Amino acid sequence: MGSEYRCPACGNTTLQPAPDGTLVCVRCGAVSVAEGPTCPECGEVNPPGARYCSACGHVLDLVGHVVETRLLSSLEQRERIRRQAAMLKEQAEAASEERMRRMWEEEKERLQALAQSKAEQERQERRLLIGVIVFATLVMVALLAWTLLTTGGGGAPGVTPTSLPF
Repeated sequence: MGSEYRCPACGNTTLQPAPDGTLVCVRCGAVSVAEGPTCPECGEVNPPGARYCSACGHVLDLVGHVVETRLLSSLEQRERIRRQAAMLKEQAEAASEERMRRMWEEEKERLQALAQSKAEQERQERRLLIGVIVFATLVMVALLAWTLLTTGGGGAPGVTPTSLPF
């Protein structure tokens, strides 16, 4: 309820509208007459002469509102529509910019995750390559050792240090 209305009995500002248009105090139950129009949408008691509800903006006098909107000159209506269109355009642009900002953030996060995944894959490939190289080296050393052991440790068969020409 509006804070400008007070219970005449206790001074409480919390008054509930009754179906008959009166106000009932929540604290003491005193009934008083509303001084202005009551909003049919939310029940807010508005100051006398108010055209729109001070709480929800709903039209208080529908007949007056229809007459007023029909009697406005076309120039006034165009100006009002232009202002509303400008406001809607501004809101749409702000919403679009917010969506674009969120999309860029998501893209940045996606690219970071992709870079991390690629770096991890490259690390795994390097580990695998090192493992293959180490394994190949061990196999070659083992083959060399086996060759040396099976040939008597002297290198090529039939070649001795005394048979060389120098």
